[in-house]
Amino acid sequence: MLKKLVALLLAVVLVTMVSVPAFAAEFTDSVEAKPAPEIETQTGSDGKEYEAIIRDESGDEVVGVPFGNITVTPVSQADEAPAAVKERLEDAYEQLKSVESLTDLSDSLETIIQEVIPDITVEDLIVRDLFDVSVSGEYADYLAVEGNTISIRFTLSASADSLAAVLHNVEGTTWETITNDRITRNSDNTVDVVFDSLSPIAFLFDAKELTVDPDGPSSPQTGDTGSYATVWVVVGCAIAAGIAYILIKKRSTQKV
Repeated sequence: MLKKLVALLLAVVLVTMVSVPAFAAEFTDSVEAKPAPEIETQTGSDGKEYEAIIRDESGDEVVGVPFGNITVTPVSQADEAPAAVKERLEDAYEQLKSVESLTDLSDSLETIIQEVIPDITVEDLIVRDLFDVSVSGEYADYLAVEGNTISIRFTLSASADSLAAVLHNVEGTTWETITNDRITRNSDNTVDVVFDSLSPIAFLFDAKELTVDPDGPSSPQTGDTGSYATVWVVVGCAIAAGIAYILIKKRSTQKV
């Protein structure tokens, strides 16, 4: 009887292994603990340094955004952020980690990454940075004008050549892959990205090109490790409880 029960419970384990989804969207170990990429200055047409540059649909400079008007919030600091930013970041994180493929969020992703790294696939991507960007004051009004865009230069702590794509959470569950004509990878490992609007942004890297810091902060590597671990705890407890029940019942029968 005991052998039959163990065999049955092992079968349950196998079914559970098959039924637990494997998420394709992976994160670096530090994504939930690292700061956001820093913003580097850009020189405006007036020769001054700005935090960002807003241009019109013709590419002409409208205004330079002075320091203190752009806020960058990494997902690691979502809990300390204003409620709206916290909600945007949490929603973006859940969406990224729960999809079976990042192409479910943006069907142009595969094509765009192969323009940069021809031998790469979506499965080779890893989310290294997830952060929210917002612009305040009158500069938000400038950006809101139809056709206007904002150019921001980020410092990467990895090779700019390994930045495969930039995903932008346009609104709610709608994501776009920023086209390569709006991304400039610079030799000093900075990257200029042009956006039509600002909200959560994810930097996707070629995982093969990244090195892992063994002393760095840790966080979940894949999409849903917590749920996966919970399933195994439940299954393990069920097996232990089943075996214990049979053993106790067997001993009681022997005593009688």
